Amino acid sequence: MALKAVYDTEDAIPEAHRDLYVAKDGKHVLEVEGIETHPATTALKNALDRVKVEKRTLTEKLAAAEMRMDGLPEDFTAEEYARLKESAGDGANIDARLTAQRTQLEAKAAADLKKKDERLVLVEGALKRKSIDDGLTQALVDAGIDPKHLKLVKGYLAPRVKIEEEDGEFSAVVDTEINPHMPLGEFIKSWAGTDEGKEYIAKPTGGGAPGSDSRKGEVNPWAKETANLTQQGQVVTADPAKARRLMKAAGKSDLEIQAAGVAA
Repeated sequence: MALKAVYDTEDAIPEAHRDLYVAKDGKHVLEVEGIETHPATTALKNALDRVKVEKRTLTEKLAAAEMRMDGLPEDFTAEEYARLKESAGDGANIDARLTAQRTQLEAKAAADLKKKDERLVLVEGALKRKSIDDGLTQALVDAGIDPKHLKLVKGYLAPRVKIEEEDGEFSAVVDTEINPHMPLGEFIKSWAGTDEGKEYIAKPTGGGAPGSDSRKGEVNPWAKETANLTQQGQVVTADPAKARRLMKAAGKSDLEIQAAGVAA
């Protein structure tokens, strides 16, 4: 069984695992050593660090080139200047050539720096998307969301999640009215307890599980074991209210019911 990342209270932690958790911001958080080496994030993290180093190197080179181009190049001697002036026959032409050379070098350095900036944006974006997707999936599973609804719920909640970086560490948080930096797991747990979230909690199985309309003993064409597309269409057309009732009995969410063309 996988270890849970965060507990609200120390009493909730299995006694055998309590030494593995530390108190932080009112929660009890699993203390993980070497998380930066996790296979899911190592490649992206390394790429991000590499691009940052390359960008810094190019920035330093561009600054050095601009300083040198304010005058003559470092290896440009008086003898070389005299030779060029004699061969060109016009000192102004030499100055023009030097200016053109400086412009060309600056343009190349700026273009290289722009490429590195664009690469950095792509890598950071990929790392953030990976962190959000993995974190959201785990939080929804921990909150008891039915796996069949994961894709739908993730698409709905993902825009609210943001990634914050502190000292090279990334964390997924949600900006709420009460806390602009609420940890993702805490937010999902709270959301799953609302009327909206409860629609997507995994339904119980067994004798009390939803499926058929027990009040009338009739077959529910939306239930998994008695699904029938033809009968579904007939009920929706003949009696939308009944269709909605049967769909709710089969565990369908409001979004799924609306998608089927049945008004609330």
